[in-house]
Amino acid sequence: MSPDRLAELRRQRALVAQHLAWIDSELIATGAGQPPDPSIETAAAVIAPPLLPTPEAHANPAVALANKKADEIIEQYRATEALDPSSTKRGCLLLIGAVFALGGAVVLAIYYFGYAR
Repeated sequence: MSPDRLAELRRQRALVAQHLAWIDSELIATGAGQPPDPSIETAAAVIAPPLLPTPEAHANPAVALANKKADEIIEQYRATEALDPSSTKRGCLLLIGAVFALGGAVVLAIYYFGYAR
């Protein structure tokens, strides 16, 4: 696992912990000072799983399949977010063409309405 990905996962984990702590505090505030229902998972219970796979996770084929699918989805989005030089070049050329066409239309309109009458 790359250090950047690990750092991003840790950042996301901290954000989720912060959000769940806020939800717990809101539940306490709305419940007139009573703690949240113990049957509901708390922030610590949700965030408890480690980031790195454990040996038991490798033994479970469902977990291994889920991890593989997650990695494929991450790679798919990483590939679509990358800049594609050919599409960038095509977009720039289309923009230049549109600007020239608009400029030509403005010049023709000025000529027609200003000088041709």
